[in-house]
Amino acid sequence: MDEVEYGPDFHPLASLIVELDLKPVMICETPNLDVDAQKMRDILRELEATRKS
Repeated sequence: MDEVEYGPDFHPLASLIVELDLKPVMICETPNLDVDAQKMRDILRELEATRKS
């Protein structure tokens, strides 16, 4: 997810996921699968924590 050339920014999608209380199944197809999946998870958790505050 650190590579600019791969896909759109995840933050707008993550914001919608949290706002709409969705529970999607995400399939990560980036070169660093495990690292990027953890980053997406962390972004979602951070947004959820911010929303509950």
